[in-house]
Amino acid sequence: MAIKINKVIKDLNVGILTLQEFLRKRGIEIEDNINARIDEVLTQIDLLDKKDELDLGAYSWKIYTADVSTLPAYIGEEAETDRVYITQGCECSGKVTHTVMFTNSKVAEGATVTDSVLMPGAVVDEGATVIRAMIANGVRIGKGAVVGSADSEHIELVSKNVKGVE
Repeated sequence: MAIKINKVIKDLNVGILTLQEFLRKRGIEIEDNINARIDEVLTQIDLLDKKDELDLGAYSWKIYTADVSTLPAYIGEEAETDRVYITQGCECSGKVTHTVMFTNSKVAEGATVTDSVLMPGAVVDEGATVIRAMIANGVRIGKGAVVGSADSEHIELVSKNVKGVE
């Protein structure tokens, strides 16, 4: 999904030149026009890259977000996470790599999520696999279902529930 550069620079509280430099280092060229559009998924996932020179944890560069009244995030004992941003209310019991988990999203035990974005309330059930996908608000990926592909050059956008093995 493409979003206006103007929205990105407002949300991140940076200038267009800073955004251009950040993306250029990742091989992504954008116009010098705040009304141009860029791929929203790329901007979110690239922030997780280990080569990223932008230190999101730096005290001098605070990130302010709107907070939602919900429980804190829960990461289960069997969970495996690597380069994951997990917000409040999330539950993670599966294997999650290079992914953004928004408020109240859930990854069940035995599920695998890689190179993806789980929007608020998205659920990935037991044994399901999600690769290179953006799962919309409140969408459920059923038990044992497979969404996306590591070989794909595109991000799979999922806006409806996906049935799994019954």
